[in-house]
Amino acid sequence: MQAPFADPLIKLERLRTPLPLVVRSFELQVIRVLLETVAQDVAVGARALTISGEMGVGKTRLLAALCQEASRRHFLVLEASAYETVKTIPYFPIIEALRPFLRSTSRDQLRRYLGLSPSSQQENGEEGTIGSHGALSLAGEPLIAALTRLFPELPTFLHYEKRTLYDHVEPLSPDLEKFRLFDAVATLLEHASEEQPIVLAVDDLQWADSASLELMLYLTVRLHTSRVALIGVTRPEPPRGNNGEESLISAEAATTAARVVGDLMRQGEFVKKRIK
Repeated sequence: MQAPFADPLIKLERLRTPLPLVVRSFELQVIRVLLETVAQDVAVGARALTISGEMGVGKTRLLAALCQEASRRHFLVLEASAYETVKTIPYFPIIEALRPFLRSTSRDQLRRYLGLSPSSQQENGEEGTIGSHGALSLAGEPLIAALTRLFPELPTFLHYEKRTLYDHVEPLSPDLEKFRLFDAVATLLEHASEEQPIVLAVDDLQWADSASLELMLYLTVRLHTSRVALIGVTRPEPPRGNNGEESLISAEAATTAARVVGDLMRQGEFVKKRIK
C-alpha cells in the first residue's frame, strides 16, 4: 500500500487524496458528535478534545480527518503545530493559529468582533460589553491593546496609533495583564463563532510552552457555551529523568490543570481519547 507523496517544501493541503482511516470508527464517531454539538450549539456536550498516543499511531492523520470533516460542515478551521525548537516562545501555536484568520478577515468585520463601529476610525473603548451569551467581556481599545501583545500589526490594520492606544487602558499587574490577554483571545473567538462555528486545533501539544497550555485550558473553561471546538494532539508525557531538568510546567500548575480537566470530563465538557 502506498501513501500519496507531498513535497514538504511545497505548501500543499495536507494529504490532498487522503487514505481512508482504518479501525478508527469509534474515534470518528466521537469527532462527529463533538462537531455536531458545537455546530448546533447544543446545551450539553463536550466541546474540547485531546487526542493522545505514542509517535506513529496516526494522531496527526486523525486530526487531519477532523479538520476535513469540520470544513465540510462549514467550520472556520484554525490550525497550528507546536515545535520543540520554539517551545520557549510564549503563545507560539496560538499566534500561528490566529494570524491567518486575522489577516483574512476584513477590517470592518474585525472591528465588529472587537466591539467597534465599522464606520468609525477612532473610538473611546469601553471596558466591557454584554455579549450575546450574557457574559461581561472586553471591547474596544482595552481588547485591541491586549491582542496587540500577540499581534503588533493589529493597531495599524485597524487605523489606530500605538502611542495613543493605551491612553484609555489602565496599567495592570502582570497576573491581571495575563488574564486580560486570555480574556481578549476568548472574546475574539467568542464573537467570531457567532457568525461561523470554529475549530481551534493544535498538533504536538507536548511541545507547547506553558503559557499556551494555560491559555488553552482557560479557553476550554471559558468557551464551553460557545460554538468553538478546541482540539489538542499530544504524546504522553515521558517519565522525568534524573538529570535535574525542570518541567516547563510546575508541579503545582500540572496538578491544577489535571484537577480542572478532571472536573470538565466529569461534567461532560471535555473528552480525552487515547489511541493506539
